[in-house]
Amino acid sequence: MRPLVPSLLAAGFTVANAEYRRVGAGGGWPATADDVVAARAALGTDVIAVGHSAGAQLAVCLARRGGVRAVVSLAGVLDVVAAARDGLGEGAAAAFLGGLPDEVPEVYAAASPMALTPVGVPVTCLHAPADQRVPFAQSAAFTDATGDRLVTVAGDHFTPIDPGSAAWASALAEVSALAGPRPS
Repeated sequence: MRPLVPSLLAAGFTVANAEYRRVGAGGGWPATADDVVAARAALGTDVIAVGHSAGAQLAVCLARRGGVRAVVSLAGVLDVVAAARDGLGEGAAAAFLGGLPDEVPEVYAAASPMALTPVGVPVTCLHAPADQRVPFAQSAAFTDATGDRLVTVAGDHFTPIDPGSAAWASALAEVSALAGPRPS
């Protein structure tokens, strides 16, 4: 997400780029989610959470806990049960959540955006149908279930986080629309 910060700043946003513990470095559920919650609590201001891939999953989980005005999911992992079943990211969901869905169903229920609907705030899902890492179907199913906005873009899994891409321009427009009018 770091390369996107300059364009958000140029658009007039105050930006906090929160890092979190990863699996193998003290992360996993719930420690990683706790890091995101702590980062949000430190801000003390109105927040639109923007996350890419697994970061989008965390952004939706954060929104469900409150304190977030909206979420923009960039190629988000929005159904961790499907991610585990499909073996996405070489088994990343199972490693992150401490087992498979039938082994720790309560963890999947707490960590999967699909299980957390309704989220309670607007969620815009921006996703490329050609994404080969996280299936477009994840965003499509989430927006079908929630009635939230789905924005289809050209490219692959990483195009939405390329600050020079049309996909990122679309994402920035979504953030601006969700933020509404800002003081000059």
